[in-house]
Amino acid sequence: MLSACQQENLILILLMKLSRLYTKLQKRDILNTASAGVPELREAIAKKMQRDNNLTYEPTEVYVGNGAKQVLYNIPGNTGSGR
Repeated sequence: MLSACQQENLILILLMKLSRLYTKLQKRDILNTASAGVPELREAIAKKMQRDNNLTYEPTEVYVGNGAKQVLYNIPGNTGSGR
């Protein structure tokens, strides 16, 4: 369980990441994202899992989607590709 301070820090970090991604979207730096998710977000999640849960994942092992069905559908096409 995270303390209130840790929760606030995590929320701030995620908001900063989302702000950067929003800026990229506005500049059209991101037109078509990888089906496994935006690399910066995948990296941030991997770091968060290591820091807060002592679980080690490579960003290539993290999948981000708008629901479980999408992620499960995309896994066979992404396994081993590193995208």
